[in-house]
Amino acid sequence: MMAAPSTHYLLRIDSLESLSGIESAPSWVKQSLQSAPYVVVRRWKRSTTEIAVGVRGSSREERWASFIGPSSIIESLSPTDLRISKLADPDRLECIDALKHLQFLKHAWCELENRWGPGGSVGYELASGVNTCQPSSDLDIVIFAPEPISLHFAEQLLYSAKAISESIDIIVEAPQCGFSLQEFVRSSDNLVLRCADGPRLASNPWQNQPALR
Repeated sequence: MMAAPSTHYLLRIDSLESLSGIESAPSWVKQSLQSAPYVVVRRWKRSTTEIAVGVRGSSREERWASFIGPSSIIESLSPTDLRISKLADPDRLECIDALKHLQFLKHAWCELENRWGPGGSVGYELASGVNTCQPSSDLDIVIFAPEPISLHFAEQLLYSAKAISESIDIIVEAPQCGFSLQEFVRSSDNLVLRCADGPRLASNPWQNQPALR
């Protein structure tokens, strides 16, 4: 049985009709899914059996939200799966800095024990094979942290990534929320958490677990 996908996972779906509300979706949604039947998992409350997903278009303005049932998922790819099992086209590496930066980060973080990998346009391109990244695209990275991380560890991660490029953006996924690694380093006592019910301020993304300092 396929494990339940989490936020940032990319899902290959069996058909457009599996998505809730597809009949009234903008025309670009159907065109995008016909080119590559992949959707990205959004944050959602796990009390419902349906999975909250989003469809990417060709621009930042083209984002469409929907839901899908687990039985309609053909393949589930985590950011870690994409890092390990998907390789960028060599020709794309020559012209897309974000893809090159991922290769450098793989080397810099080769001993990192936390699960991690690309999200955003880089993750989508690796999963779908569609040339989604632009020369100006940032590299979005997702690190999964089921247990609290120390401020010192966070600083090391951020420093090593920024040494490669300032355009690497890192999101840390705790069990119930996500947050910016850079914000955690700058102000860990007043952090904006990305939760299923919207953003909120808190000092401990791991709820009742003691954050290390």
